[in-house]
Amino acid sequence: ILWMLAGGAAFTLMGTLIKYLGQTMPITLIVFFRMAVALALLLPWILWRGFSPVKTKEFGLHLKRSIAGLLSLTCLVFSLSRLDLATAIAISFTTPLWMILTAAVMLNETSGPRRWIATAIGFAGVLVIVRPDIDSDPAMLAAVASAFFSSVSLAYVKILMNTHSAMATTFYFSFFGTIISIFPAAADWMTPTPGEFLLLVATGAAGVGGLYCAARAYAQVEATVIAPVDFCRLPVAALIGYIIFSEIPDALTFVGATIILASILYIGHRERSSKF
Repeated sequence: ILWMLAGGAAFTLMGTLIKYLGQTMPITLIVFFRMAVALALLLPWILWRGFSPVKTKEFGLHLKRSIAGLLSLTCLVFSLSRLDLATAIAISFTTPLWMILTAAVMLNETSGPRRWIATAIGFAGVLVIVRPDIDSDPAMLAAVASAFFSSVSLAYVKILMNTHSAMATTFYFSFFGTIISIFPAAADWMTPTPGEFLLLVATGAAGVGGLYCAARAYAQVEATVIAPVDFCRLPVAALIGYIIFSEIPDALTFVGATIILASILYIGHRERSSKF
C-alpha cells in the first residue's frame, strides 16, 4: 500500500507538472523530454549491468509497444493541458476496462458475461464524466484515447514479459520513444528556460519513479487491494487543481469516477474468484 501511495504521488506530480508546462510549451517537447529523461536515468544501470539483460530478437514488438505508449502519453499530455487535473486522472482509471477488450483481441483471453457487464457499467461511468451530448471537448476524447492506447501498450508488455525482464521492456520503450519523439519535438522546438528544463527533468523522473513504485506494489499484493489505494490520486488531484490552477471539478466527475472504480473492483474480485 505504501508503494502504491508513493507511486500515486509520483504520477500526480507528473500530471501536475505536465499540466503546468502545457500552458506554455508544445506538447511534442514535453513528450520528448519525458522519454529522454527516462532513457538517461536507465542508461547508467545498463552500462553497469551490461547489455546482456536487454538483448532481444523482438524489436518489432518493442517498436509496436513504444508506438502505443507514445500515443497514450501524447494524448495524456494534450488532455492534461486542457482539462481539469481531476477529470483527466478520473478518465485515466479506465485503462483496466479497456484491457478487457484489448486482451480479448490481442491475447485471445476470454471473459465471462458478468465481467463484460461490469466493463459496460464502467464505461457508463466514462459517459457520466465526458457527457458527449453536452460537451464535445476533444480533450475529453484524448483522455479516453490515452487510456485505450495504454491498454494496448500493456497488452504488448504482457506478451514481451514472457521472454523479457521488466527492465528490458522499460528500456526499449524509452529508447524507441526517444528516437520517435525527437522528430516532432524538433519541428516544434523552443529552447526551455532553466526553470522549465528542471521541471521537464522532474516530469521524466516522476514518471519513472511512479512506474517503479507501482510495479513494486503490484508484485506484493493483488490488484483488488491496489485499486482503492490508487483511487486516492483523484481527491489529491482535485485539491492540487484547486490550489494551483483554481479548478473546481463538477460533482459528475466524482460520480463517474466512483462508477468506474466499482466496476474495476468487481472485475478484480471476479478475477480473484476464478483462481480459487
